[in-house]
Amino acid sequence: MLEPTLSGRGVLIPTRISRIDRRNGKTLIVSMGVDNYRNVWIEEGGKLRQIIDEEKRLLIREAHFVDDNRIVFGTFDADIILYNISEGYKSYAKVNSQSTLSDLTLSNDAKTMVAADESGAIRVYDVESAKMIAEYDSQNVDKVYSVAYGNGVIVTGGEDRRVGVYREGEKAYHLKTDFLVYAVGLSPNGKRGVYSDGEAQVLQLFDTKTKKKLDRLVGHKEIVHKIIFISDYALISSGEQNELFFWKLN
Repeated sequence: MLEPTLSGRGVLIPTRISRIDRRNGKTLIVSMGVDNYRNVWIEEGGKLRQIIDEEKRLLIREAHFVDDNRIVFGTFDADIILYNISEGYKSYAKVNSQSTLSDLTLSNDAKTMVAADESGAIRVYDVESAKMIAEYDSQNVDKVYSVAYGNGVIVTGGEDRRVGVYREGEKAYHLKTDFLVYAVGLSPNGKRGVYSDGEAQVLQLFDTKTKKKLDRLVGHKEIVHKIIFISDYALISSGEQNELFFWKLN
Protein backbone atom coordinates (compact mmCIF):
# COMPACT_ATOMS: atom_id res chain seq x y z
CA MET A 1 0.00 0.00 0.00
CA LEU A 2 1.29 3.47 -0.87
CA GLU A 3 1.69 5.69 2.16
CA PRO A 4 0.39 9.31 2.28
CA THR A 5 2.89 11.90 1.03
CA LEU A 6 4.06 15.12 2.63
CA SER A 7 3.05 18.34 0.86
CA GLY A 8 5.36 21.34 0.51
CA ARG A 9 3.65 22.80 3.60
CA GLY A 10 4.34 19.70 5.65
CA VAL A 11 0.78 18.35 5.50
CA LEU A 12 0.10 14.65 4.90
CA ILE A 13 -2.05 14.12 1.81
CA PRO A 14 -3.34 10.90 0.16
CA THR A 15 -1.00 9.59 -2.51
CA ARG A 16 -2.16 10.48 -6.00
CA ILE A 17 -1.56 7.89 -8.73
CA SER A 18 -0.77 9.59 -12.04
CA ARG A 19 0.02 6.60 -14.32
CA ILE A 20 -0.18 2.80 -14.28
CA ASP A 21 0.79 0.04 -16.70
CA ARG A 22 0.73 -3.74 -16.45
CA ARG A 23 2.72 -6.57 -18.02
CA ASN A 24 3.11 -10.28 -17.17
CA GLY A 25 1.79 -9.97 -13.63
CA LYS A 26 3.71 -6.77 -12.83
CA THR A 27 2.03 -3.41 -12.25
CA LEU A 28 3.94 -0.20 -12.90
CA ILE A 29 2.75 2.67 -10.69
CA VAL A 30 3.76 6.35 -10.92
CA SER A 31 2.75 8.41 -7.88
CA MET A 32 3.02 12.08 -6.98
CA GLY A 33 5.67 13.14 -4.47
CA VAL A 34 6.91 16.38 -2.93
CA ASP A 35 6.86 19.37 -5.31
CA ASN A 36 5.11 17.14 -7.88
CA TYR A 37 8.23 15.03 -8.47
CA ARG A 38 7.35 11.41 -9.13
CA ASN A 39 7.89 8.13 -7.34
CA VAL A 40 7.87 4.93 -9.39
CA TRP A 41 6.90 1.53 -8.02
CA ILE A 42 6.63 -2.06 -9.24
CA GLU A 43 3.94 -4.29 -7.71
CA GLU A 44 4.30 -8.03 -8.19
CA GLY A 45 2.65 -10.84 -6.25
CA GLY A 46 1.21 -8.41 -3.72
CA LYS A 47 4.64 -6.92 -2.94
CA LEU A 48 5.46 -3.28 -3.67
CA ARG A 49 8.99 -2.18 -4.60
CA GLN A 50 10.11 1.39 -5.23
CA ILE A 51 12.51 1.79 -8.16
CA ILE A 52 12.66 5.61 -8.46
CA ASP A 53 12.06 8.15 -5.70
CA GLU A 54 11.20 11.85 -5.83
CA GLU A 55 14.81 12.80 -5.06
CA LYS A 56 15.59 11.94 -8.70
CA ARG A 57 13.49 15.04 -9.50
CA LEU A 58 11.71 13.48 -12.47
CA LEU A 59 8.46 15.00 -13.70
CA ILE A 60 7.13 11.86 -15.35
CA ARG A 61 4.09 12.28 -17.55
CA GLU A 62 3.90 8.86 -19.24
CA ALA A 63 5.27 5.43 -18.33
CA HIS A 64 5.08 2.13 -20.22
CA PHE A 65 6.67 -1.29 -19.89
CA VAL A 66 8.86 -2.17 -22.90
CA ASP A 67 9.57 -5.64 -21.54
CA ASP A 68 9.83 -7.24 -18.10
CA ASN A 69 13.01 -5.29 -17.26
CA ARG A 70 12.68 -1.96 -19.08
CA ILE A 71 10.38 1.04 -18.96
CA VAL A 72 9.97 4.04 -21.25
CA PHE A 73 9.24 7.32 -19.47
CA GLY A 74 8.08 10.57 -21.03
CA THR A 75 8.54 13.69 -18.91
CA PHE A 76 6.89 17.11 -18.89
CA ASP A 77 10.34 18.44 -19.86
CA ALA A 78 9.94 16.53 -23.16
CA ASP A 79 12.60 13.95 -22.24
CA ILE A 80 12.10 10.37 -23.37
CA ILE A 81 13.93 7.93 -21.09
CA LEU A 82 14.58 4.20 -21.47
CA TYR A 83 15.12 2.86 -17.95
CA ASN A 84 16.61 -0.50 -16.95
CA ILE A 85 14.82 -1.75 -13.81
CA SER A 86 17.31 -4.33 -12.54
CA GLU A 87 20.40 -2.16 -13.15
CA GLY A 88 18.74 1.12 -12.17
CA TYR A 89 20.17 3.20 -15.00
CA LYS A 90 19.02 5.12 -18.07
CA SER A 91 19.88 3.51 -21.40
CA TYR A 92 19.21 6.89 -23.01
CA ALA A 93 17.51 10.21 -22.34
CA LYS A 94 16.40 12.06 -25.45
CA VAL A 95 14.81 15.51 -25.75
CA ASN A 96 11.71 15.18 -27.92
CA SER A 97 11.11 18.90 -28.58
CA GLN A 98 11.13 22.37 -27.08
CA SER A 99 7.43 22.04 -26.25
CA THR A 100 5.93 20.23 -23.26
CA LEU A 101 5.21 16.55 -23.88
CA SER A 102 1.48 15.84 -24.18
CA ASP A 103 1.39 12.09 -24.64
CA LEU A 104 3.65 9.11 -25.33
CA THR A 105 2.49 5.66 -26.38
CA LEU A 106 4.07 2.44 -27.65
CA SER A 107 3.19 0.22 -30.59
CA ASN A 108 1.57 -3.15 -29.91
CA ASP A 109 4.96 -4.90 -30.13
CA ALA A 110 6.74 -2.17 -28.09
CA LYS A 111 9.33 -1.65 -30.85
CA THR A 112 8.30 1.88 -31.80
CA MET A 113 6.71 4.77 -29.92
CA VAL A 114 4.82 7.94 -30.79
CA ALA A 115 5.32 11.23 -28.95
CA ALA A 116 3.08 14.29 -29.21
CA ASP A 117 3.60 17.72 -27.69
CA GLU A 118 1.80 21.00 -27.12
CA SER A 119 2.80 22.28 -30.55
CA GLY A 120 0.78 19.48 -32.16
CA ALA A 121 3.87 17.76 -33.61
CA ILE A 122 3.74 13.96 -34.03
CA ARG A 123 7.01 11.99 -34.04
CA VAL A 124 7.71 8.25 -34.26
CA TYR A 125 10.83 6.80 -32.60
CA ASP A 126 12.60 3.45 -32.42
CA VAL A 127 12.38 2.29 -28.80
CA GLU A 128 15.80 0.62 -28.69
CA SER A 129 17.82 3.56 -30.03
CA ALA A 130 15.49 6.59 -29.66
CA LYS A 131 16.21 7.32 -33.32
CA MET A 132 13.41 9.28 -34.99
CA ILE A 133 11.76 7.20 -37.71
CA ALA A 134 9.12 9.66 -38.91
CA GLU A 135 7.75 13.13 -38.28
CA TYR A 136 4.29 14.03 -39.55
CA ASP A 137 2.85 17.35 -40.62
CA SER A 138 0.42 17.81 -37.79
CA GLN A 139 -3.32 17.60 -38.35
CA ASN A 140 -3.71 19.37 -35.00
CA VAL A 141 -2.99 23.09 -34.82
CA ASP A 142 -2.89 23.23 -31.02
CA LYS A 143 -2.07 21.09 -28.01
CA VAL A 144 -2.55 17.34 -28.47
CA TYR A 145 -4.20 15.74 -25.45
CA SER A 146 -4.22 12.07 -26.40
CA VAL A 147 -2.50 9.66 -28.82
CA ALA A 148 -3.41 6.09 -29.80
CA TYR A 149 -1.11 3.93 -31.93
CA GLY A 150 -1.33 0.48 -33.45
CA ASN A 151 -0.66 -1.48 -36.64
CA GLY A 152 0.82 1.50 -38.48
CA VAL A 153 -2.04 3.87 -37.59
CA ILE A 154 -1.90 6.92 -35.30
CA VAL A 155 -4.95 8.75 -33.93
CA THR A 156 -4.68 12.05 -32.03
CA GLY A 157 -7.15 14.30 -30.23
CA GLY A 158 -6.53 17.90 -29.27
CA GLU A 159 -7.48 21.26 -27.89
CA ASP A 160 -8.33 22.44 -31.41
CA ARG A 161 -11.36 20.09 -31.49
CA ARG A 162 -9.75 17.93 -34.15
CA VAL A 163 -9.09 14.20 -34.43
CA GLY A 164 -5.95 13.57 -36.49
CA VAL A 165 -5.44 10.27 -38.33
CA TYR A 166 -2.12 9.11 -39.77
CA ARG A 167 -1.81 5.87 -41.76
CA GLU A 168 1.50 4.60 -43.12
CA GLY A 169 1.82 5.30 -46.85
CA GLU A 170 -1.36 7.38 -46.98
CA LYS A 171 -2.25 11.05 -46.70
CA ALA A 172 -3.09 12.17 -43.18
CA TYR A 173 -6.48 13.70 -42.45
CA HIS A 174 -8.53 15.09 -39.57
CA LEU A 175 -12.11 14.99 -38.37
CA LYS A 176 -13.71 18.07 -36.80
CA THR A 177 -15.71 18.03 -33.58
CA ASP A 178 -17.50 20.69 -31.54
CA PHE A 179 -15.66 20.13 -28.25
CA LEU A 180 -12.11 19.58 -27.00
CA VAL A 181 -11.01 15.99 -27.72
CA TYR A 182 -9.52 14.78 -24.44
CA ALA A 183 -9.34 11.07 -25.31
CA VAL A 184 -8.88 8.83 -28.33
CA GLY A 185 -8.50 5.08 -28.80
CA LEU A 186 -7.59 2.63 -31.54
CA SER A 187 -8.32 -1.06 -32.05
CA PRO A 188 -5.23 -3.33 -32.15
CA ASN A 189 -5.72 -3.96 -35.89
CA GLY A 190 -5.83 -0.20 -36.53
CA LYS A 191 -9.16 -0.38 -38.38
CA ARG A 192 -11.43 1.23 -35.81
CA GLY A 193 -10.81 4.50 -33.98
CA VAL A 194 -12.81 6.22 -31.24
CA TYR A 195 -12.83 9.70 -29.74
CA SER A 196 -14.70 11.67 -27.08
CA ASP A 197 -17.22 13.75 -28.98
CA GLY A 198 -19.05 16.82 -27.69
CA GLU A 199 -19.94 18.16 -24.26
CA ALA A 200 -22.15 15.10 -23.67
CA GLN A 201 -18.97 12.97 -23.73
CA VAL A 202 -20.34 10.47 -26.23
CA LEU A 203 -17.68 8.13 -27.64
CA GLN A 204 -17.75 8.19 -31.45
CA LEU A 205 -16.42 5.15 -33.31
CA PHE A 206 -15.13 5.55 -36.87
CA ASP A 207 -13.40 3.62 -39.64
CA THR A 208 -9.81 4.89 -39.92
CA LYS A 209 -9.61 3.91 -43.60
CA THR A 210 -12.88 5.29 -44.95
CA LYS A 211 -13.43 8.06 -42.31
CA LYS A 212 -16.99 6.76 -41.92
CA LYS A 213 -18.58 7.31 -38.52
CA LEU A 214 -19.82 4.13 -36.86
CA ASP A 215 -21.66 3.53 -33.57
CA ARG A 216 -21.87 6.07 -30.75
CA LEU A 217 -21.24 4.83 -27.21
CA VAL A 218 -23.46 6.73 -24.76
CA GLY A 219 -23.18 6.63 -20.96
CA HIS A 220 -20.46 8.97 -19.68
CA LYS A 221 -21.68 12.03 -17.78
CA GLU A 222 -18.29 13.63 -17.11
CA ILE A 223 -15.18 14.33 -19.20
CA VAL A 224 -13.51 11.18 -20.56
CA HIS A 225 -9.72 11.06 -20.19
CA LYS A 226 -8.81 7.51 -21.21
CA ILE A 227 -10.01 5.01 -23.82
CA ILE A 228 -8.24 1.66 -24.23
CA PHE A 229 -9.14 -1.18 -26.61
CA ILE A 230 -8.54 -4.56 -24.98
CA SER A 231 -9.32 -6.35 -28.26
CA ASP A 232 -10.60 -5.38 -31.70
CA TYR A 233 -14.16 -5.63 -30.36
CA ALA A 234 -13.92 -4.52 -26.72
CA LEU A 235 -12.76 -1.37 -24.97
CA ILE A 236 -12.61 0.36 -21.59
CA SER A 237 -13.15 4.08 -20.94
CA SER A 238 -12.84 6.23 -17.85
CA GLY A 239 -12.84 9.86 -16.83
CA GLU A 240 -13.82 12.29 -14.12
CA GLN A 241 -16.76 10.27 -12.84
CA ASN A 242 -15.95 7.47 -10.43
CA GLU A 243 -16.75 4.64 -12.83
CA LEU A 244 -15.11 2.43 -15.44
CA PHE A 245 -17.08 1.66 -18.61
CA PHE A 246 -16.66 -1.66 -20.43
CA TRP A 247 -17.94 -1.77 -24.01
CA LYS A 248 -18.40 -4.84 -26.23
CA LEU A 249 -18.82 -4.10 -29.92
CA ASN A 250 -20.81 -6.22 -32.37
